[in-house]
Amino acid sequence: MDTIKAKQIDRILAAFFEIPSIVIALNTSETDINTILISTLTTSGYNDGPIPNIRSTEEDNSGLIVDPDSNIVLIDIINFNGKITYLDKAIYGRLVWEGSLYKVKTYYRTDTGVEQVYTASDNYVVSIKIPYRYLLKDLPTDAFIKMKQWYLNENSSSGGGGGGGDLYTNEDETPTTIGGIPASSTFFEQTMQQMWTALLYPYISPSFTSFYIDGYPTSVVELGTEIAAATEDFKWSTNPSDNVKIDSIELSGHNLVTVADLADDGIESLPITGVVTRKAVDSPGSRSWLVKGTNTNDIDFQRSFAVTWWWKIYYGASPLTTLTEANIKGLSNQPLKNSTPGTYNSEAENYKFFCIPNIPEFIAPTSFTDASGGANVAMYAGLTYPELGWSYDLVSVTNDENETVEYRVYRTQNPLVGVLGLIVS
Repeated sequence: MDTIKAKQIDRILAAFFEIPSIVIALNTSETDINTILISTLTTSGYNDGPIPNIRSTEEDNSGLIVDPDSNIVLIDIINFNGKITYLDKAIYGRLVWEGSLYKVKTYYRTDTGVEQVYTASDNYVVSIKIPYRYLLKDLPTDAFIKMKQWYLNENSSSGGGGGGGDLYTNEDETPTTIGGIPASSTFFEQTMQQMWTALLYPYISPSFTSFYIDGYPTSVVELGTEIAAATEDFKWSTNPSDNVKIDSIELSGHNLVTVADLADDGIESLPITGVVTRKAVDSPGSRSWLVKGTNTNDIDFQRSFAVTWWWKIYYGASPLTTLTEANIKGLSNQPLKNSTPGTYNSEAENYKFFCIPNIPEFIAPTSFTDASGGANVAMYAGLTYPELGWSYDLVSVTNDENETVEYRVYRTQNPLVGVLGLIVS
């Protein structure tokens, strides 16, 4: 690509990347101009020398407004009625770094193009454009290819991939995703605004950031717990909601008649048609509900909400050598669990007991070790059912929700004086 085309592309890039301006209100004297300018640039972080984006050569400055004769960045000089003139000639400024500060000079050109110094006689504004710009060598390959392709299409009168004027057409599919333009995209009569918006602002697929049933438990409950049938408020939120297709929300789930074509307004009151629960015959598990939506690209997205039921396990210390149902329910620790492994801390003195439901979800222990040192803990082998060098009893327990299950009851060989952190695996 020749130097002229490269410079033109660099200018276009600077324009499309939203060149910012520092605008400074000044009095008329050069002293005031430079004092305020230095103060502003210092507070803007440009106090270490020439502004980094102002390059040393005319080619490097191709993205800025540059006087071609002097290679100095030009500055708009504006009063409160707009851009000022002198003898119908536009007044412009130059920003020059003189080793320790920036200087602003104001000029106009005569009909023959001769530059003349202009002395301001009114209050005016200096608008200094300091763009965050890209040299071609700094660009990622994909951005450079897209910019080159756009330039060549805009400046060609014919060719299979080109589009004349202000519209861009290309029937060849893009080989990879570039910015917000997916792979396999084609283009037909797209404006540059559309092309750059698609490139720089990728589509953000919406998602559900929350979904729940108001008043329903959000933590685990004990097996047998019931939630009465009633009309409930289903609540959700989406982000970004602008990318959710209109009237595309659908709600479904346990004891709920599926409802579709709902507005994305974040709430819907619907009847739960039966008691929501899990019983002993159901085993530990969940009841769930689903909210689903469709984005503006006709792709579905969803989120679920669930209530979960588990059994209790029981563990702690007792002076008894065997336990009844009442003794088991009197142990000091009764967390809800859905599996056997864990560390279980019992208080000091007496025998240490460990009781788990006798169901497939709770596997038989394969080891009992002391958390404080890793030594094996001797477990009693004289109970009803022998197992791996120790033993257990089976005791039927009915919980507070009137659900019954048998528990395996394990006991240490001896009373232990101290507290015990029992690692069960």
